[in-house]
Amino acid sequence: MLRDTETSSVPARSPKLQRAPIGRMVALSLGTAGVFGVNSIFFFISQNHLGNIASSIENLQALDHTISNERNEIIPALRQGQKLCLNSFPDGCQPYVEALLFLRNRASDYSAALEADFEATENSPIIKELTALSDATNQVAAQGYGLSFPRAKSLGIFSPEAYIGFVKDNEGKPNAAAFETQSTAIAIKAVKVFNGLSDYSSAYAKTVPNFQATQTLTTTLYWIIVLAEILVFSLVGSIALLNTRAEALSKKTALRDGSQ
Repeated sequence: MLRDTETSSVPARSPKLQRAPIGRMVALSLGTAGVFGVNSIFFFISQNHLGNIASSIENLQALDHTISNERNEIIPALRQGQKLCLNSFPDGCQPYVEALLFLRNRASDYSAALEADFEATENSPIIKELTALSDATNQVAAQGYGLSFPRAKSLGIFSPEAYIGFVKDNEGKPNAAAFETQSTAIAIKAVKVFNGLSDYSSAYAKTVPNFQATQTLTTTLYWIIVLAEILVFSLVGSIALLNTRAEALSKKTALRDGSQ
């Protein structure tokens, strides 16, 4: 009897004391969940930014490759074509007209690409230079062969062969001296424009954020998300376990008090 009395006199741990750590853990889990949510937003922003940087780098590499190849292709073609043309004017001018039309088309293509992917506008110096280059190709055609490209297009003339054939046999008024002057000038202008394209690409590359640094930041944010998620799940599990024990203790205390 004495042993039973001593046992019953030991105070049981209060359910309120059992639930006190739960409140703190709930607050901690909510704070961790907040960190998880905010960090997730920054992670997705950083991930999207990383994709944009990668795309910009790929576009720059493609642009630089194209500029280099076409500089080495178009300029020699213009100069060689000019020699052939002057040696047999205008019969031997078809290769030159091919190079001139290619240059005209590529000037328009570069303008469209720079405005679409490299933040150039119609007021950008490089766009104005490309526009002037395209206009210069028409001056060569109009003054050298007596047939502008817009007029040739309106007449349904689309190939260099048909163009030279029309110049020889119809209304064209070829002028060898004017051709030599204009073709020499446009070759010089083309070199300057290609140099300008390279300069613009180099300047734009300096505005692109560092890929490696952004990738490191994105990776760090990702692992913070992973750790925060693990911590949240661990806290939720611990809260559930403590809550179950507190409920069991509460029931046990209620039964004991009822039996007394």
